[in-house]
Amino acid sequence: MCAALCGVLVWAAHLFLFSMFMLYDDEGYVLISLRDFALHGSLYNQVYSQYGPAFYLVYDTLHRLLGFAWTNTTGRWITLFNWTGTACFCALLVRRARGSWPLVFCVLAEVFSVLW
Repeated sequence: MCAALCGVLVWAAHLFLFSMFMLYDDEGYVLISLRDFALHGSLYNQVYSQYGPAFYLVYDTLHRLLGFAWTNTTGRWITLFNWTGTACFCALLVRRARGSWPLVFCVLAEVFSVLW
């Protein structure tokens, strides 16, 4: 049952990410700064950012290990993974702490909707 709900949420998130444009979206800025960091590696000197270095180090490591390019599609897949993964992780924490499946489903849906 939980896997089915997660599947529905992943499907919904995929539809949101790949078919809608948000006015507050800073996707291009983040992707350009990640690409420039991968090329130059000099954060704050050659690459402007308002984010901390851990963000760039983690995603640069993934970029080098998996060999993907910094495109809008790649950014959206990473967002999809982070969004649904965070919601599922929070639900698992509640399952471990409380053991109540109805509460797990509520937390999964609520975290998903808040991260939207």
